[in-house]
Amino acid sequence: GFSAKIRNWAKKLGMNKWFLTVFFYFIIFSIINFFIDFPLSYYIGFVREHAYNLSNQTFTKWFTDSINALFVGMLIGGLFICIPYYLLKKSPKRWWIYTSIVMVPFMVFMMFISPIWIAPIFNDFGPMKDTALETKILSLAEESGIEGSRVFEVNKSVDTKKINAYVTGFRNTKRIVLWDTIIEKLDEDELLSVMAHEMGHYVLGHTIKSLVFSLFIWIFTFYGIYRTADIFINRYKDKIGFEKFSDIASLPLLFMLMHLFLNIISPIQMGF
Repeated sequence: GFSAKIRNWAKKLGMNKWFLTVFFYFIIFSIINFFIDFPLSYYIGFVREHAYNLSNQTFTKWFTDSINALFVGMLIGGLFICIPYYLLKKSPKRWWIYTSIVMVPFMVFMMFISPIWIAPIFNDFGPMKDTALETKILSLAEESGIEGSRVFEVNKSVDTKKINAYVTGFRNTKRIVLWDTIIEKLDEDELLSVMAHEMGHYVLGHTIKSLVFSLFIWIFTFYGIYRTADIFINRYKDKIGFEKFSDIASLPLLFMLMHLFLNIISPIQMGF
């Protein structure tokens, strides 16, 4: 019944307007969830990382990143969650098909904006300091058919001792990204080998193929939710405080069932 109380608070904040109620519910839900998860997040993301000597983060940096991630998640999630709940309200029997289809362009949108607007919130992205190495990476990219991309060096050493590099973005957001840790720890041949591997993912269209495959993942997941949610609601409606799945108070149930069906299908996903 606690979720129904959050919905009632959100209704007051949103002055009984549906969109604002859904948005404010998600904000309140996210903040509560943040504090519930905080001890485990701190243990996994800070304590254990330092115990294995994999982290350079101060607690202040880790906590600041956590708060930034919370605000980004609240803004994007609060706007996006209105779509499936609008579809639930308008089409109770077919919402799962429409929501599955909507998920793919949303993922593309996130891939488009993440390199430009989200990732720089957490770390500084700048030009490569080693211009000779940058020239070789760009030459390798052109040979691979990745033209017009930019190379960025990320100040990840403030966070971690781990190494990473990737190719991301579409069209004018296309970019090759290297953590400063990988530049420091690998020699030139090793680094170019890693970059060739990452470019291979891009050239072979693994991202596009994964997006297409994700459509089938979401169809299975949302269909499973569609078939089981009402069973749960009908059985416990006197206790949970809502009678329809289209009620935003059902969000914890939606997330619970989503994780359940994503776990069920995960062996197929890993196989792919």
